[in-house]
Amino acid sequence: MVVLQKVLADKVNRGYHDLESVRVLRVQGRRVRDLAELVRIVDGTREEFVVFEASDRSCVVLDRAAAAEREKTILRRYGVPDDRSADLVRRRGRRQPKSP
Repeated sequence: MVVLQKVLADKVNRGYHDLESVRVLRVQGRRVRDLAELVRIVDGTREEFVVFEASDRSCVVLDRAAAAEREKTILRRYGVPDDRSADLVRRRGRRQPKSP
């Protein structure tokens, strides 16, 4: 199960800042059972928008390019060292996450 615990507020995800503790059921219309599957879908999409569907019937739609552009700024603002844990590192040339 994948739970969206808290949105790290930024202009790229405005309108979703109050969304928290909801189960993510689908991404890009595909059912997700675990975080690794969600990561594979998000990393693999080339669509302009990434769509997350939640158990409370809410839907989060993010501009993929804008979100990627803002990623480092958001992570730095909230003191998050990397966008994922070492076990979820992208296979396509992704650097290893920083060690704690």
